[in-house]
Amino acid sequence: MKKILLLSLFICSLVMPVSAQPFALAINNVDGSPFTCNLLEDLGIYKRLRVQATQNASNATWEFPALCSFPGNVWRPYTAGTLPIPFNTTIPPVPNTAAALYNSGNGGASGNLSPVTLGNYYTFNVQNIFTPTGSPFIGVLETATFPVSIPNVTQNPVSNAVGENVPVTVSITTSAAPVENVFVRYTTDNFVSTQIVQATFTGNNGTADIPGLPLGTAVKYYVYSSPKSKTLIDSEATLYGEIVHDMSTLDWNTNISQNYSYVVTTVLPVKLLAFNGTKQQDANIITWRADCTSGTFLQVTLEKRHENEDYKPIFQSNIQSQNCSLPFSYRDDKAETGANYYRLKYLDERGRILYSRVIILLNKPDGIILTKIAPNPITENSTLELVSAKAQNIILMIVDQKGAIVIQKNYRLVSGLNRIPIDGKSLSGGLYIVKAVAADGNVAVLKIMKP
Repeated sequence: MKKILLLSLFICSLVMPVSAQPFALAINNVDGSPFTCNLLEDLGIYKRLRVQATQNASNATWEFPALCSFPGNVWRPYTAGTLPIPFNTTIPPVPNTAAALYNSGNGGASGNLSPVTLGNYYTFNVQNIFTPTGSPFIGVLETATFPVSIPNVTQNPVSNAVGENVPVTVSITTSAAPVENVFVRYTTDNFVSTQIVQATFTGNNGTADIPGLPLGTAVKYYVYSSPKSKTLIDSEATLYGEIVHDMSTLDWNTNISQNYSYVVTTVLPVKLLAFNGTKQQDANIITWRADCTSGTFLQVTLEKRHENEDYKPIFQSNIQSQNCSLPFSYRDDKAETGANYYRLKYLDERGRILYSRVIILLNKPDGIILTKIAPNPITENSTLELVSAKAQNIILMIVDQKGAIVIQKNYRLVSGLNRIPIDGKSLSGGLYIVKAVAADGNVAVLKIMKP
């Protein structure tokens, strides 16, 4: 999707003849007493308006007028009494349904909304259309809290891609609510078709890997958040096409209103075989071993960051390929209190870079972090990764959206990284929370999906 802010063009369009377009949202019994009408924000391919409900209502209605003036052209169902719009679902322009269909001269009937809840936020997304009597796709997204924003996205490496995948780091303003997911949407054909990968978060920082692609592939991507699961978005996209991603978006981040991009230039001739970290009293011990596939010179750097700081090099060595497979070890005697993050950076003589996965070690008396579960959406062979500050017992629970505990087991953790198999075959489809409760009272949570 090419995201281009068109606010100035939108303002001009209000005073110039244009094709029929829904430029406003009129709603009853949501954020006014009872009626409000507001102009939509033009985001290029689609328009958006977010409102917070000021009341509970089971009789809320909606429509999209050309402007906030009546009578006039309007987009709403053709017939009265259609079923309410279901929240968090893409609605195609199909007659005799809860669809936004073109009606000239104030024709048709107002559409119905599913019951709205006092204090909840409702994000209305409407496809931009460029034919005089066209009808758009729409979507109404419901969240219990104001959606998080995505102020920062970082790709490693920054320009061209090397290695087996491209990690994308995402920062959000606050920890994502249980109903929000963050996706990296990428394309190799300029958004004719796309794929999404879900970011896994620890606090406000998340990562997602765009998988390895053939040499010479040009990739574009951006990041968006949604209350929908990856499974639901993928299934709707199969039915309705790429517009589903726009209708599913709460917030997004692009590279200065365009898209992030890179080209797969080559594959670095090194493969990381092992990368591990352990705590030993007041020090962290990091070990690794790699396999070099050609006689090249490599520079290996161990980088570290603490909490929300940037990565900094703490060890660097120049190696020849014949020494690449030797085991390496580094003792970090300056481990800071809290979470310490480590990664390896391999650089060859041509300036190509490969980053390793990230290791997290907790340097404090207690605490646990749920780092990720893979694959997610979960299967019968998913694995949960936990980092513990010490050897301790925990209760691991899987909780559904109603707060009911559907799985509960006890585990003994070692200090450092722990991997626990999670069998999701007994779970029904939907969103769940993995909750780890330590004996000392520390709690960590992670969102998971079951297709």
